[in-house]
Amino acid sequence: AFSVRATFGGSPGDAGFMIVPGTLPLTVGPVAPAGPAAAAGLRAGDQVLTIDGKALDGVLPAGAMVLVANHHRGTTLTLGISRGGAMQTIKITM
Repeated sequence: AFSVRATFGGSPGDAGFMIVPGTLPLTVGPVAPAGPAAAAGLRAGDQVLTIDGKALDGVLPAGAMVLVANHHRGTTLTLGISRGGAMQTIKITM
């Protein structure tokens, strides 16, 4: 799985979740129980469809990591997800 970490733009932020490799749409793997993603309500199995409003059609996990890497501690990462067919917005404070 690919760890989703933000490492640019200041102090590194850790979103606290992993993406299952080879999944399209991108599927969330393990979520760190004490991490920001868990606090925001992200769950393993959620499908990530957008990052900060940008559609991820055809984006591989490495490409998603680049989008996440634009965030540093204190910023908000907004994910558009599908959970059980229902669309939701998850806001992760890095």
